[in-house]
Amino acid sequence: MVAVLVISLAFLVVGTAVASTIAAFWLHDSLVRTQEAEDSATEQLWQSLAAQARAGRSSRRAGQRFASLDALRRAAALRPTVDLRSQAIGCLALADLRPAESFALGDARWMSFDSDLTRYAVDRPNGDIVVRWRGDAHEEIVLPGPGGAAKRMDWSPDGRYLAIRQDASDSRSAGLRLWEVDERKTILDLDGFQGSVAFAADSRVVATIDSRGATSLRALPSLDEIGKLEVAARVFGAAFRTDGKLLAVSSGGTGHVQIWDLATARATATFEHAASVYGIAWHPTGEYLAVGTSAGTIVVWDIETEREHAVLSGHQAEVVELTFSHSGRFLASRGWDFSTRVWDVADGREVVAAEGAIPIPAFSADDSRLAGFVTGSRQIGIWEFASGGESRVIAAQPNQDKVYEVQFSPDSRILLTSGSGPVTLWDADTLDEIGTLSEASSAMYFHPQSGDLYGSGPGGFRRWPMRRSGDGATVYLGPVEVVVGPKDGGQLPTAMDASGRFLARVVGPRTAVIHDFEHPERRVTLDHERGRGIYFSPDARFVVTATWQGTGVKVFRVDDGALERELPVEGSARVAFHPDGATLVTVNAIAFCVWDTSTWALRRTWPREGGDGYPGSVAFSPDGRLAALGVSQFLVQLVDGESFELLANVDHRDFEMQWPMGFSPDGALLALVAGRNKLRIQDLRQVREELAAIGLDWDAPPIPARREPRRTRPLRLEILAER
Repeated sequence: MVAVLVISLAFLVVGTAVASTIAAFWLHDSLVRTQEAEDSATEQLWQSLAAQARAGRSSRRAGQRFASLDALRRAAALRPTVDLRSQAIGCLALADLRPAESFALGDARWMSFDSDLTRYAVDRPNGDIVVRWRGDAHEEIVLPGPGGAAKRMDWSPDGRYLAIRQDASDSRSAGLRLWEVDERKTILDLDGFQGSVAFAADSRVVATIDSRGATSLRALPSLDEIGKLEVAARVFGAAFRTDGKLLAVSSGGTGHVQIWDLATARATATFEHAASVYGIAWHPTGEYLAVGTSAGTIVVWDIETEREHAVLSGHQAEVVELTFSHSGRFLASRGWDFSTRVWDVADGREVVAAEGAIPIPAFSADDSRLAGFVTGSRQIGIWEFASGGESRVIAAQPNQDKVYEVQFSPDSRILLTSGSGPVTLWDADTLDEIGTLSEASSAMYFHPQSGDLYGSGPGGFRRWPMRRSGDGATVYLGPVEVVVGPKDGGQLPTAMDASGRFLARVVGPRTAVIHDFEHPERRVTLDHERGRGIYFSPDARFVVTATWQGTGVKVFRVDDGALERELPVEGSARVAFHPDGATLVTVNAIAFCVWDTSTWALRRTWPREGGDGYPGSVAFSPDGRLAALGVSQFLVQLVDGESFELLANVDHRDFEMQWPMGFSPDGALLALVAGRNKLRIQDLRQVREELAAIGLDWDAPPIPARREPRRTRPLRLEILAER
């Protein structure tokens, strides 16, 4: 009996163990399947979010930036990757619109915001005009009307006056009333008036143009008539240039736009269009005039040359309203296709489009808001406008066919471009052109210590001293001084070491020379067949020459010009030293190579793609933590400056790059040539701040904050003549 019990107990123990083992396996398998299902769902969600961001980024529709970055933020919370970071950098280059606020339109037919988007006016069916504060539905001011519906309402730039044109379909109520809004007072009443109204930028003059073209210029607030013009009949739109000296008028169905000089009361130019013309707007600088046409295009005219600067296509119906941003970078348009579109003025691209539009679009004073939209539910609103300022495109001189060099001043405040056309200086904060030097030069740069400008040209190698006014708002350049005479001049490449002591210059097909400013009598000659590029090491121990359609990269000692090493780099090449001098990077049409400068051994190499026979480019940030590599004609890679680990792919597929690029001395900006005469400027400080906000920044100390606020007005350049 005892034996039976023992045997039964043994079977029970074994059975329990087996059952427990089976249960454990089943539980583990169940947990694994659950985890795999969760991982699969997470991966599917990640893929969906990444695809959503990718599709939104290429849509050119409202949300292309805001919605895509939100999708990337959610994807990064699941699994941050280099691909997500690269997509985010691409999104940050996009302009975008999203609703910021909205409020009820009611039964109004027409509405208009004032110039700083603080107030708006709407009409009532009985013809009264109601002025309200933005975001506050209470009626601030009621301006009694004559009974007809409003056809159009225009605010003066200072918000003091409101011009109301009544509907011409009712002959009893057609007319124009000019209100001084805060005083609730009509100061001009023209019964039966049909035509256009325009205010000068300073709000001190108003122009009224009737249907026959009779134009009266009146001073405000006195309304004294200060001039008369007889412009073309059937005027659709009119606009004063910012300085108040010119008046542009579009003549509706005729396709004519006339420019009138108000001082002489004469038409100085007429621009002909094959289609009817409607909306017009002046660029803030007065250099350009934008004209909307019945063909759905916008023609941007260069006023000085009287030639077309750009033709913008995208609207599917007549373009009836135009307005430039205060910075002059963007143009907003409204068409009878019920869409609002925003265009980049520099490159003529449509950057974003949105459905729904109020009659007259308007930017806020800081260009961060755009009015506005109307929804199907009778809501009016204001868009938040993102300019894509993290990556901007600017156009060099129109006659500058190619840009060969791009450099920043030592204080990072001025950007220089040089090439086949005039040498151009830009304000690095506002990216406005501040001046040009008349002579062409492909070899211009800033002295690394003083900031003076040096360059080679027909007059020899010359220096333009540079200094700033006490308030820092004005830059004085010159008078020019000859450093090396015309017999050694020309426009071949030059380089200066970091201290400013040594100058190296290519002077012939196989010859370069080194000048020592501490010992002017000393001159070292270097020999390299087809040597065209020349570069100093950070400590000025070595100078390196690279060829154009030659072979080899040669390293020379600066002190005696002796050849230190010839590196086996085939074909045309460019080079860059790491700021610590420990490595040298060479790049030709097929590969990047990293060389140890203590032994000149090859550390690593990796291939390039799509170079089309041309060498790529490489640039290091001043602290050496970051490097930019021109991998192909459409792709720049940001890599770790020490390990060369990939941090991001920056796709520039909308521009064919020409390779010159460089960092600003503070490390905040990366400039590269995009297209034959355009530049793309990436604000890496802003980029990294935005990446950090969505969990996609790379592991490196942040770029230090600016020492002074960003300027909104460009520097002024004054070129001093020789005494």
